[in-house]
Amino acid sequence: MSNLSLIDQDFFNKLRQQSIWGGNFYYKLKNGKKIRLAKAGDLIADFDFKKFENSECYFEEVESLAVQKNLKLKLEELKVAQGSYLKNKICDNIQFQIKQCFQEQRSVLDFQKTLTDFFDIKPEKSFKSFYEQNSSLYHRSMIVASMSVLSACVEGYYDITFLKQTFLDIMEYGEKFSKEQINYVKLQSLDNKEKELTEENFPFPYLSFTSNWQSLCLFFHYYLNLNDFNYEKGDILNLFEQVTNKIDKAKVFGSSKHAMFWQSILGSELKVAA
Repeated sequence: MSNLSLIDQDFFNKLRQQSIWGGNFYYKLKNGKKIRLAKAGDLIADFDFKKFENSECYFEEVESLAVQKNLKLKLEELKVAQGSYLKNKICDNIQFQIKQCFQEQRSVLDFQKTLTDFFDIKPEKSFKSFYEQNSSLYHRSMIVASMSVLSACVEGYYDITFLKQTFLDIMEYGEKFSKEQINYVKLQSLDNKEKELTEENFPFPYLSFTSNWQSLCLFFHYYLNLNDFNYEKGDILNLFEQVTNKIDKAKVFGSSKHAMFWQSILGSELKVAA
């Protein structure tokens, strides 16, 4: 626990308006110990705020509202831009903002909240049953969806309908797993793999290994290790480092523009696939 802030009534009212926790919520017991009652990234729906209004509660902020505001502004500009030249310029600005988030040790939570807000997706309505049935797979899918859409912008994909559908498709794939009651062992296997991903061994029946974009989403799913993952400042650097060191194994990362961008962020030598 660090940088805990005492919650006042105004802050309680702001939290009520959110759909996803932007940080960790703590309640102080009579013995002085602080216990976490809600985690960053979890859905806020059904949380009983009234029960704690007159109690001593604290908040550990993970998100950055400034990051979300600036990124959403650029996405709004992209949505109405005309002509490929202007759209490419805006995509370059989005890339610059992403790079700043790495340098400032921001969280992938900022991207999740920005994208769900920009796409007008209500997680507490669209994904509530998914979250309640399998929260681990829900978080994995949200992270993969956000990383995939960001990577699309890096590659110069600027069709908003396509970006939104990519996000929703990944969440749908995850929910299908949840509804079919994917067992814990198989879910853990996603976090403990050593083999190179191939068409023969990938574990996602709803994704096409030969489809360029679905293959990218699958790549993120397969190579991310989310054992004991908690949203925190700086988590995005760790997440992207996990996958970029495998960049030479995914043809979907074959763009030199993409490889050079992640190389400039992570300071590593990324191979461009043939």
